[in-house]
Amino acid sequence: MKTKIACLLLLITSSLMQEAWCQACCSGGVPVGGTLGLGTADPKAVQFLFTYDHNVLRDLMDGNALLSDDTRSRLTRSFLMEVNYGIHGRFALTLVLPFVRQERSIREYNNQIGFTRAQGLGDMVFLLKYRMLNPLKHPNREWLIGAGPKIPTGRTDFKNNQGLTMVADMQPGSGSLDGMFWSFYQQSKFLTPSMSLLGILTYRASGKNRNYNQTQVYQFGNEFQANLGVNYNLFVHWPMDVFVFGRYRSQTVDLVDGNTFPGSGGKWVYLIPGLGVHFNPDLSLRAWADFPLYRSLNGSQLTTSYKYSLSLFFNISKKSKAPVFNLKLDE
Repeated sequence: MKTKIACLLLLITSSLMQEAWCQACCSGGVPVGGTLGLGTADPKAVQFLFTYDHNVLRDLMDGNALLSDDTRSRLTRSFLMEVNYGIHGRFALTLVLPFVRQERSIREYNNQIGFTRAQGLGDMVFLLKYRMLNPLKHPNREWLIGAGPKIPTGRTDFKNNQGLTMVADMQPGSGSLDGMFWSFYQQSKFLTPSMSLLGILTYRASGKNRNYNQTQVYQFGNEFQANLGVNYNLFVHWPMDVFVFGRYRSQTVDLVDGNTFPGSGGKWVYLIPGLGVHFNPDLSLRAWADFPLYRSLNGSQLTTSYKYSLSLFFNISKKSKAPVFNLKLDE
C-alpha cells in the first residue's frame, strides 16, 4: 500500500515544488516544488524518483487575454532526482536535486533569431515529512504533512550574448533561501473499490536574493498550489493507473528592491491527465501532461502553452517482521 501511495503521489506535485517557481517575465519554469512526489517510506527504505519535465512557453498573455504573437518562445527542460528515506514509521526525509536548462528565442527586427540559454544545477530542497494517520486504524485514508528549506545551490549569474546578466527567471537558481510547506491526502475506495481521491497542497514562502545583478535585491513571489483529482486502478498486462487532476496555482508579484517587478504573478488553472504502469511493487513508470484551462496574469507574460513529464520510480527496502505501528501508542 505504501509503495502504491508513493507512486500515486508523483502525478500531482509535478511537481514542493510542479513548476514551483513562477518566474518573473515568463511564468512557468522550474518544477522543483511540484515534483515532491514521494510520501513516507518504510523505515530504512530508500525511494528514488527520476523526473523529466518539458515545459513549452509560447502563449503571450496580457491579463486573461491571449495575444497574437509568435516572435518569442521559451523552453525549460528539467531533470529532477528525488530521494526519499524512511527514518521511522511516521517520518521520512526527502531531497530534491534539479538540473535545469533554460532556452529563450526572440525574432529580432531583421528577422534573425536571437537565442539565449543557461543550464546548470538548480536549487536543492530538503523536506521532513510526517504521517498524520495510523494506517492500521485508517486503512483507506492517508494524510501527510511536510516542511523544509529550498537552498540556493543554483547559479544566478549567467550572462547573455551581450555580456549582460540574464533576467532572474532565466537563471537555474533563485539565489534565495525559501520555506517549503506540503500536505497530501488520499481517500481510497472512493465511489468504487478501484478509485482513489487525492489532493495536494504546496506553499512556497520566498526569501530574498540580495545579490541580484550584483547590486539589487530580488524576491520571487510567494506561491500556492492546490491539486485535486481521481486515480483509477486497472489491469492490462500490468497493474495500471489512469488519472486526471486539476491544479490551481497562484503567485504574488515579484519584487526588486521592494518595488513590484512588471509582468509577474497571477493565477493559473491546469488540467492534468496521465497514465502510470507498475511493473512490480518496487518499479513503476508514469507519464502526464499539463494543459492550461485558465490564466489571469499581472501585465504581459509569456506562459506555459503545454507541458509533459515522465517519471521513473523504484524502491529499495529492507523487509522487517516487526510492525511499524503500535496501536497502543499511535493514534
